[in-house]
Amino acid sequence: MASLLRLPSLLVPAAARPAALLRHRGRCLHTSPARLFPAATTAGASSAAPVKMETRGGDREGQVTPRSTDFNAWYTDVIAAAELADYGPVRGTMVIRPYGYAIWEAIQDYLNVKFKETGHSNMYFPQFIPYSFIEKEASHVQGFSPELAVVTIGGGKELEEKLVVRPTSETIVNHMFTKWIQSYRDLPLMINQVTSLADLGQHAHYHLLY
Repeated sequence: MASLLRLPSLLVPAAARPAALLRHRGRCLHTSPARLFPAATTAGASSAAPVKMETRGGDREGQVTPRSTDFNAWYTDVIAAAELADYGPVRGTMVIRPYGYAIWEAIQDYLNVKFKETGHSNMYFPQFIPYSFIEKEASHVQGFSPELAVVTIGGGKELEEKLVVRPTSETIVNHMFTKWIQSYRDLPLMINQVTSLADLGQHAHYHLLY
């Protein structure tokens, strides 16, 4: 029997929500599918004009680009219009708003049960990674170097080795595996990590679900 991913009460059908939640600080949230998915509901939608939405998020002045015109722009507009996320003050950062976080909590709760059923354990690795770890991986240096957040001072003193705010976890995970795995007897090592990454690239869309 297939299991279902159930969203929290914040996302229950409109008929079951209280009036205050329906309006969400005075702005109506229940909108027709044709407004968010114009390409799927209207013939010849590729030439349609952007749909105006009531929103304070994002930087597209409340417009929803037709999906058939620009999928990336449509995705970004929907995230902003639904108030799932907004851009942070630092380039490459974002703020996950209550509706977006409710969706993330539901996904995380669902997957956590599935991971435990397969024998995985949750772990968490450091946010700061020695720069030498990144240098060992030529592919990482080539792909992430222009977007790295590098720490050079700690406690008011210059660090002996620069630290990188985690752009990816492979290097630190592999380093720890070399300490924990000495023979086949140490296998399988089944772990899961849920974490945030520092991606300072100039992305035009939200990484709501990365």
